[in-house]
Amino acid sequence: MESQKGHINYDRAIRAVRKLRQHGINVRAHNIVWSDASQIQNWVKALSGNDLRQAVSDRIVGVVSRTKDLVQHWDVNNENLHNFYFQNKLQDMDYNLDIFRQAHQAGPNVKMFLNEYDVVAGGGMTGAYLTQALKFKHANVGLYGIGVQCHFSKETTPDPALIKKHLDTLAQAGLPIWVTEFDVQFNDEHKRADAYETALRVFYSHPAVEGILFWGFWSQHHWRGEAGSLVSGPTFRLNAAGHRVLHLLEKEWMTHERHTLSQSGKHFTVHGFHGHYEVRVTYRGHDVTDQRQTFTLGKSSHTVNLHVSH
Repeated sequence: MESQKGHINYDRAIRAVRKLRQHGINVRAHNIVWSDASQIQNWVKALSGNDLRQAVSDRIVGVVSRTKDLVQHWDVNNENLHNFYFQNKLQDMDYNLDIFRQAHQAGPNVKMFLNEYDVVAGGGMTGAYLTQALKFKHANVGLYGIGVQCHFSKETTPDPALIKKHLDTLAQAGLPIWVTEFDVQFNDEHKRADAYETALRVFYSHPAVEGILFWGFWSQHHWRGEAGSLVSGPTFRLNAAGHRVLHLLEKEWMTHERHTLSQSGKHFTVHGFHGHYEVRVTYRGHDVTDQRQTFTLGKSSHTVNLHVSH
């Protein structure tokens, strides 16, 4: 957005977000800053001290204030367990707390996240990530949740026991977990389907996991190409992995129930998956439109009252 100092182009990103929102698609924003030196502009690297702090602050306020009513999430300082450019340059290892505090102040309605790799798909940094999450939580800087990337190794089937173990560890922070960058890599689309299903079942069943985001779906725009895709080629063929994922999301993990009052009586209970619901009443083959209701089912029960008369 600002490859040259002072020449900022928000338009392309904002137009894309607005278009997605027009189609009812929620947006997760990634990322405000990234402490990897290879991802930082040369003009920023030339700054130090208060000038560098001001440039980072301008970036935070500029991008968050423009998107706070358009996006639901922001990854704040990406991969800050692995990269420490700003902390090192400023000689302030708690500077990331300031970054989070400023981001939260600029968009208090947006859910702010840590985002990291080698914490679930691999486990080299799981314990350190828990420590970091607890530090940010106790510092009260506006941290909402923990982002876990989950790029699984090439031609390697995810291990459900290890995934659960790592999620259990991170869940000790008492914060929502989002799988933020999920993919597997198999040339055989049927093995790819199995791998996606294995990981998804653990993610979906874990009580701390609040959401799952695939890091691409179309082979021609996936960073891992066909081997990571759900949709293949210029004809947008739904491959075996795509079919498997849709079956889980739209069949197995979606609740469809039909009840007839004459058979079910005036009161009945439905056990449903978490999510958004629509209740419809039909009488003699026609919708009773004034009885249509929508609600969201979370961890607690929800009662729906309908009034139907002949």
